[in-house]
Amino acid sequence: RNTRAHASSNCIAYSTMGPDSIALAIERIEEEQEEIEECFEDLLIFPTVEALHQCVNLIGANFENEQILMKQLEFGEGAYASQIQDQENITQMMEKASNSKPMKIGGCKTS
Repeated sequence: RNTRAHASSNCIAYSTMGPDSIALAIERIEEEQEEIEECFEDLLIFPTVEALHQCVNLIGANFENEQILMKQLEFGEGAYASQIQDQENITQMMEKASNSKPMKIGGCKTS
């Protein structure tokens, strides 16, 4: 089973999703979520715009990876829609935290 992740980004882009690559993708998403937690812990200690933007970038990459994985695993429309709504709610909260300035959430290159 061959997995291929784009080296130019943090996004998961697997060409095949066998059991091993699914486990790797889930492990990577869990690692990203730990990085996000650490980022927010740092943000509480050092509340800067730069730190907030770092958290936003990590969350954006994680959201995109979750979406890719859900599509690869053929999540049902209801579960996928619910996850997307949760992500949009989090995005709105982050925009409010950054003084209501619209923020581009993402940054993964999935070409």
